[in-house]
Amino acid sequence: MKKLYLILGIVLFIFGLAIVGSVYIDKKMEEDEDFVNEVYQIASKFDKEDSGNNVTPGKNPAFETEVSEESVQLKNGVEAAANPEQDEECFEELRMDGSLSEEDWQRRLDAGITTAAINNANDECSKLYYYSLLDSFDKQLYLEMFIILKEYETNVCLCSLDSAKIDNVFSCVLFDHPEIFYTNGYVLTQYTVKDEIVRYAMAPMYTMEKEQADEAQALVDEYTDFFLQGIDKYASEYDKIKYTYEFVIINTEYELDSPENQNILSVMLYRKSVCQGYARAIQYLLSKLGVSSTIVSGYVESGEGHAWNLVKCNNAYYYLDSTWGDSSYAAEEDKSQYDISYDYLNITTADLEKNHIIDNIAEVPNCVFTQDNYYVREGLMFNFVDEQKLSQAFEKAYAEGRTNLSIKCATQVVYDDMAKYLIEDNHVFDYLSDHTKVTYYCNKELLTYSITL
Repeated sequence: MKKLYLILGIVLFIFGLAIVGSVYIDKKMEEDEDFVNEVYQIASKFDKEDSGNNVTPGKNPAFETEVSEESVQLKNGVEAAANPEQDEECFEELRMDGSLSEEDWQRRLDAGITTAAINNANDECSKLYYYSLLDSFDKQLYLEMFIILKEYETNVCLCSLDSAKIDNVFSCVLFDHPEIFYTNGYVLTQYTVKDEIVRYAMAPMYTMEKEQADEAQALVDEYTDFFLQGIDKYASEYDKIKYTYEFVIINTEYELDSPENQNILSVMLYRKSVCQGYARAIQYLLSKLGVSSTIVSGYVESGEGHAWNLVKCNNAYYYLDSTWGDSSYAAEEDKSQYDISYDYLNITTADLEKNHIIDNIAEVPNCVFTQDNYYVREGLMFNFVDEQKLSQAFEKAYAEGRTNLSIKCATQVVYDDMAKYLIEDNHVFDYLSDHTKVTYYCNKELLTYSITL
């Protein structure tokens, strides 16, 4: 009997502890709910009353992005649990490094940032150069920005609490997407809790209204349709790249004060641009032909900022600089001297670095292949002074109606020998039709000659 009482006593004791524990847990949940609600109210109040104060501008070196920060003191919120790294091919659940109010979460949903939308954007961007270099979380950040920009949204909280990373990823988005021509930076709003950052909201700096952007895109489409009419969709990658290089150069004048010269509109609407516009137009048009390319930034020997392209041709990378291929840039003292220079069509890193300095937002490959270099592909690379090959080259240039012929020498010795043979010994007139004088341009760094026909 005593044993039975003992068992009943133990059961009643355990039951009593369970009741006390239940009361404690319910009370704790009530306290947490009150706490979170208080944070939401303060965040909402700040959004309505304090927006636009305490602005501190900053710069993005690639795009001169203006960044402003705003701070507000909130009570320490419940930090969103970070999910493990997502598979690069699919985002099963989105990660958030920070605390967001219910209103912030809804704002993200209204802007189109959902798991489904992120995965759709991932499919769209998966083969783009700078996107492919990012880790899984940075890809999510990239895709959030891409959706915000594509949908013309503003003041949307991002998943990252790293302002430097936000800046770099934003540059990656713009480098990958020349079709986003309607922004040149962003404003970043910072929220803190007891000096600890809890969220960042991004407001892109749109340069035109959405209706204006849509109208501009319609004109871009017209330009693109005209461009596509001139090339067979089954042409080789090399021919597509060469055609695009020539098309942009022939239809664009280099002009420092050209409108919209940091984006594709300068080339496609105004036919005047600078290096950034040239490079973005090349990238945009090549994408329409299914050719992979991107923008690379850096400097030239004078210290002036510059931009050009990295292209992928037959699974090998090359550099392409259409700005330096345009006579309106390279020969301003005599623009009639020649029309197109092919010195910068599919060149190696070694040749590029003879007068370009790479200073890019991310690593770029060392381009070492030459099989799709213009001079190699067109049979205009000379290993010695080959008279028969020269004759064939001149005949072909005349047959194609060209205004000049460019040739490249494999070594400095061949370059010097070619100068002696063609110029000093006047053999160039053996190949020219009815010429009593010769006009030519030489690139001593790349060992090329361009001779006016």
